Amino acid sequence: MSKSPGPIHDRFFKHLLKDPDTMGLFLRERLPGKLAALLGDEPPALVPGSFVDEALSEHFSDLLYKVGLKHGGAAYIYVLADHKSAPDKGTALQLQRYMNKIWQSLSKQGETPLPRILPVVVYHGVRRWNIPTSFAAMCEDARDELAPYLPDFEYMLIDLSEIDDGDLSSDQRLRAFLTVMKHIQRSDFLDHTGTIMAELHHLEPVDIITILRYVIRKWRDRISRKTIDGLVLDVALEKREKIMGSVVDEWIEQGYKQGKAEGKTEGVAGMLSKMLELRFGPLPERVKERIGKADADTLTNWGERVIDAPDLDAVFEKH
Repeated sequence: MSKSPGPIHDRFFKHLLKDPDTMGLFLRERLPGKLAALLGDEPPALVPGSFVDEALSEHFSDLLYKVGLKHGGAAYIYVLADHKSAPDKGTALQLQRYMNKIWQSLSKQGETPLPRILPVVVYHGVRRWNIPTSFAAMCEDARDELAPYLPDFEYMLIDLSEIDDGDLSSDQRLRAFLTVMKHIQRSDFLDHTGTIMAELHHLEPVDIITILRYVIRKWRDRISRKTIDGLVLDVALEKREKIMGSVVDEWIEQGYKQGKAEGKTEGVAGMLSKMLELRFGPLPERVKERIGKADADTLTNWGERVIDAPDLDAVFEKH
């Protein structure tokens, strides 16, 4: 198995669907009725690991579950989440490779005969999925004597863009997460955060923090502290206090990383000043002058202290 990927979409997707009960509900609601009816009553069992090629981990997440079947026996459901903004014509080929990895892994563990695997693709891009969902569609047409010798399979597609927000799930938590996934890559996402986050106040703090961190990491260059405050305005006060410290720290950290990535002293200095103002209020002239004269390495060291520093002077103390 390859290492689990770590981009922003992957963490969000797995926070939601690593939970067996949530995955069980998701499958029952989104699989065709005949397939959902095959599933046993017990929640699916998560199989640890990832099969996605490391080079593609920025664009794909995956989860493998073993499910009991009502008529006895078991099967595997392999869920591949496609995080790209447009459909990928090579998805069936990637699935075929990952399914082979799964069979090889299970075979080494002594599982024979090879189990059945249902491949499921969850897509939340901007453009609708308009490509065939079969492996054969990728190959040269062979409706002749060669056909029996060529591999083929269909994958189950769940295109969130084709589902109305209210129909994404009957479960409030699952619906909230899927709604964010559905809209997060759209250029007008921040114009509709009020509607998209309307159910935020019903969730537990850990889920609210996960959603807001996802939004911040995706939209760091456009989201403001005012927007963040607005998103949690309707959250109960006791939850808000737990949430805001973590979320604001995330916003500051992501902004700092962005400034640092620019590789310019001016960019890092500007981001450091914003971070300091957010934590400690308006900056004295002496601090502005000190920042203006510092080199990139010094600014970087100061920036790494901002989140945990108890006061403004602590940021600039010699260590």
